[in-house]
Amino acid sequence: LIDQQIQSERESDFDSNSAYGEIIDNSLQANAKNIKIYFSSNLIQKTEILDFVAFGDDGDGMNSEIIEKCLSTGFSTRYNDRDGIGRFGVGMTKAFLNQCLICEIYSKEKNSDWYYTKVDINPKNKKKNEIPQPTKKIPSKDLLKLSGKASGTIVIWRQHDKQDDKPRNIIENFEIWCGRTYREFIYKGIKIEI
Repeated sequence: LIDQQIQSERESDFDSNSAYGEIIDNSLQANAKNIKIYFSSNLIQKTEILDFVAFGDDGDGMNSEIIEKCLSTGFSTRYNDRDGIGRFGVGMTKAFLNQCLICEIYSKEKNSDWYYTKVDINPKNKKKNEIPQPTKKIPSKDLLKLSGKASGTIVIWRQHDKQDDKPRNIIENFEIWCGRTYREFIYKGIKIEI
C-alpha cells in the first residue's frame, strides 16, 4: 500500500518550477531573508543530467522532531496557513516525490545544533521509504554557504529521475519563473539567489 501511495504521489502534476517553489514557500514562511538555490549537473553518456539541487535559507530552522515529520506525507505545521503563497504545507514532500528519489534535510534552530535526515524511495534501496530519526550532523562547507549562520534549513534533492528538460533550460526557466512569482517578496527585500 505504501508503495502504491508513493507511486500515486509521484504522478502529481508538478513541473520543476512549481516543485522548487514549494521549498521557497517554506523558506518564506520560516521568515528567511536570504534563499539560495544551487544546481549541480553532470554529463553521463553525453547527456547532461541534474546531479542534485540544493536549497538553503536563513530562516527559523526546525527542531529534530519536525525534521523527521516534515518528510512524511500528510504532515504539516502550517495547514491552512494563509501567510505564504502555499496554504496546506504538505507541498514539499509531494514536490520531492514528483522530481527525484532522494531528499536530504539539514536544519538548525537558533542556539541549537544542526540535525540531519533523509528519505530514499529508490526501489533498489532495501530501506526505501524509511525516514531515519534525525541525527546531529553539520553540513559540508559548500552546503553551509547556502544557509544562515544562526539558523536555517538546507534541502538537497538527488537522483532526478523525472528531469523534464536539460539542466541549463531548467535553470533559465526557473530564474524567470522565480522572479515573476516572488517579485513582491523580492521588492520587500527578500534575496533569492540561483
